[in-house]
Amino acid sequence: MKTVYSNSELPHIFAKQSQPHGRTSNKSMYFEGNKIYSYGDHYCMAHILKGVENTALINSRHYSVTTSQHLGKVSYALTNLNRYSVPNPENINSVNNLDHCKNEFETYLKKQAMALKADYASTLFSLKNVLEFLLKNGKFDASVKKEYKAVLKYMGSTCNNLEKDPISLFKEIKEGEKAKQKEIQLKNAQKIIDWQNGIEARLPNTITDPYLRLSKDSTEIETSRGARVSIKSGLQLWKLIKAGKDIQGHDIDGYRVISINGTLKIGCHNIPRKEVDRMGKILELNK
Repeated sequence: MKTVYSNSELPHIFAKQSQPHGRTSNKSMYFEGNKIYSYGDHYCMAHILKGVENTALINSRHYSVTTSQHLGKVSYALTNLNRYSVPNPENINSVNNLDHCKNEFETYLKKQAMALKADYASTLFSLKNVLEFLLKNGKFDASVKKEYKAVLKYMGSTCNNLEKDPISLFKEIKEGEKAKQKEIQLKNAQKIIDWQNGIEARLPNTITDPYLRLSKDSTEIETSRGARVSIKSGLQLWKLIKAGKDIQGHDIDGYRVISINGTLKIGCHNIPRKEVDRMGKILELNK
């Protein structure tokens, strides 16, 4: 029995399921039974399901360029089957596959709501169909099944609204996103206050603007990115800023001032002018 094939031929031999195994000459692609792999069993590209007629699970995760090429050939060879893309095609009972459908649906729904021209409707309907298939054919705990049946119901309702009244749907999504962002901003505002008061040791990475505070011994100015300068140097710079002097190139404890125009740019820091003014007033009170 022939078992070694070219990259182009092997996926078709796999699709026929007429022999138990096969591989390419360099073993970069091979199949065992109803599963085909790229560069090892850590990456299953596709799984032709037993007990579910004419159906295959395709890997939705992409690795190297070569593996992506392998995956493309395998997917093409299986076009006569019903194909469902999931991150774990080896196991139809993986909850990770359910999570993938739910998370990707939310991601693409937001993209669709914000898009000017792009159309993600087919992707949204596809994700709903994948989840529906998995719930029907996979084996999950009753609690998991109940949770994701509710998710599927939401997906179905959303897809129906997408067809009937997309404008109202997108408006609702945008308003929900605005409310979510507002909630995040409020939480971040409290975290900034706590950091400035020395309650928090550091700020989360989601807060990108640098902030300032006095060190616990009140001898230095600390930034939320970990830089420190002396109170004396900070006060000197503040006096120049307040007087409207040209501070470009000014050295503050080894950090060079690049510019001040809405923000004070020193090294890798772009400090909002409002934050500079706030610290300046604190320095004046503490001198």
